[in-house]
Amino acid sequence: MIVLRKSGSKVYCYNAKNAWMRIYADTNLAKCFHYARVVKGKWSLGVKGQKRKTELDVLAVGADWADHTSNTAERQKLTLS
Repeated sequence: MIVLRKSGSKVYCYNAKNAWMRIYADTNLAKCFHYARVVKGKWSLGVKGQKRKTELDVLAVGADWADHTSNTAERQKLTLS
């Protein structure tokens, strides 16, 4: 999954080191992937450093250890007020 934050015209991703990294045209988005295990049909990912009045986009795609991916991607927009 990838977690994105938009602040004004700047876009950031939550990288594997649990820090926000600004995205540029040449940014390697592989640094932004997070893997979440599914337990009893649910998954969770803690995200730190969310600022008020910004939106979070969480993009998730299902995959297994054999690299089979789902045909659909889920996107959820969250706002901290």
